[in-house]
Amino acid sequence: MTKTPITIFSGYLGSGKTTIIMNSLKLYPTPRKIAMIKNEYGDASVDGALARMNNLAVKEVVNGCLCCILVGSLNEAVSELIEAEHPERIIIEASGDALPFPILLELKKNEQIYVDGVISVVDCVNFEKVKDTSVVAREQAKYTDLIIFNKTDQVDEEKLYRVKEEVYGINPDTAKLETTDGVVDPTVLFGIDHREVFGESDNTHHHHNLETFAVTMTGTFSRAKLEEVLQACKQDAFYRIKGIVALEDGSTQLINGVFGSLNFQPLTEAVEQNRIIFIGKDILKHQQLLTDYLKSAVV
Repeated sequence: MTKTPITIFSGYLGSGKTTIIMNSLKLYPTPRKIAMIKNEYGDASVDGALARMNNLAVKEVVNGCLCCILVGSLNEAVSELIEAEHPERIIIEASGDALPFPILLELKKNEQIYVDGVISVVDCVNFEKVKDTSVVAREQAKYTDLIIFNKTDQVDEEKLYRVKEEVYGINPDTAKLETTDGVVDPTVLFGIDHREVFGESDNTHHHHNLETFAVTMTGTFSRAKLEEVLQACKQDAFYRIKGIVALEDGSTQLINGVFGSLNFQPLTEAVEQNRIIFIGKDILKHQQLLTDYLKSAVV
């Protein structure tokens, strides 16, 4: 069974989660079949209406928080979306009060999906106001795969430095990005769909200050050696790793690396040529060395 990837967006109230999601999806060159679960308070689900205007299938979970009283209904909502829409990806936009960890624990019970990444949006304008009074804001910055400093264009350098210093103190190791106008490359937020991995593209590409390259080769990989090579990619430089490879045990595997974490998902279709795509900041200088290491993992 092919599992549906889920990306979780957390961030305190008004941090700009919806704006980042909508803007990033618009950057896809072709329409994508993506569904979204929104955790709203009250009946006026304005953001949900906005999402539907952008051709997203939306399921709203209202009047409660996904991380507490509604956590039991989350997998039900996920399964309903999968059955009704058959999306290639589900985005969960948690309410500003939601803690990511209980949501992750609940989703692990669902065999239909896997969590592709947890993204925390930091409001650079207001973070200093909430960090001392809100445990939630600090926890959202702590349990995440990627931290996005949003609204950087609305603060001066001194304030931005203070916010970044505070967040780095909470979470020094997680990859971090800055954005203005809530625009982030979707290949960073959501990775690369495996159909695109099979497709033709240039080996190198530059977009939104990111660098990407693809490594292709024949043969079968030792899983242990391949994992060793990919885990060595520093998470502060390599944001995403995605590929389809043949392993020595005869299986075909979809590789998904998210800011230092790495997982394998078996696929039913065979692959004639291994292809792994790397996305990150200032990574082209590592291309040849990484290619050589990957060749050494072929058995």
